Amino acid sequence: MKKAFTLALCAALLGVASAPRAEATFTAVTNAFSGTNPGGTSLTASSLLLFGDTTNGVIGPNWNATVTLSAGAVYSETLTINSSSNPGSFILAGGGVLAIGNSFSATKTFTGNSFDASSTYALTITAASAAAVSLFSNLSFTLTQGGVTLADTSTGVGILGGALNLLNLFGGTATGTFQFTTPTTLNTTSPFVLTLTGSTAAGLLGNSTSFTSLSINSVSAVPEPRTSAMLGAGLLWALLRGRSLVRKYRGLDSAS
Repeated sequence: MKKAFTLALCAALLGVASAPRAEATFTAVTNAFSGTNPGGTSLTASSLLLFGDTTNGVIGPNWNATVTLSAGAVYSETLTINSSSNPGSFILAGGGVLAIGNSFSATKTFTGNSFDASSTYALTITAASAAAVSLFSNLSFTLTQGGVTLADTSTGVGILGGALNLLNLFGGTATGTFQFTTPTTLNTTSPFVLTLTGSTAAGLLGNSTSFTSLSINSVSAVPEPRTSAMLGAGLLWALLRGRSLVRKYRGLDSAS
């Protein structure tokens, strides 16, 4: 009987060890690129011959951006967020003969939203295609709230795993995800600010990159079934082991 119980206990442990990890999530940001973009506003930096250009301004609700073209030959670089023809998207498009040193920076302030302290979040960004993402030589995110940096992919602040190159996250697919954890002290009444920056080393005869969504979800771990089951099994084993020792000592006492 004891042998049969041992086998049953081992089977139970193997069963719960293979149980999937459970996670509960709720959405903090559905799509940072969505919203009403008045007039389909866009920013364009142009270069006729070698001389560069920088332009900045508002490109959507709570979105401010800067586009820079360091040098080029009959070339222009345009940044558009949530245009009427491509709602809920972020598009960086270039056209012309040659461009060198294109870069952009786009910042959005989320009013009415805030992160919680000591919480883990997952940021997911989706592109129209993985090939388009490869046009970038650099791509990074920064999240701040109440003047405190929550996450910075270039320095590794708040990022689980440290600093990372976002371009490696896509890995041949059109979606990249990374997680970050907020600090223990945080002003939860302040709105948070998202900054997206990127650059391309050079452009020839035009290029286009389109991100179709950027979401942020809260991820909270739920106690795993295997943890509870293994704890219960351990307590049961300890109880049975204790009974066995009691019987053993009782047998010794009676023998003496």
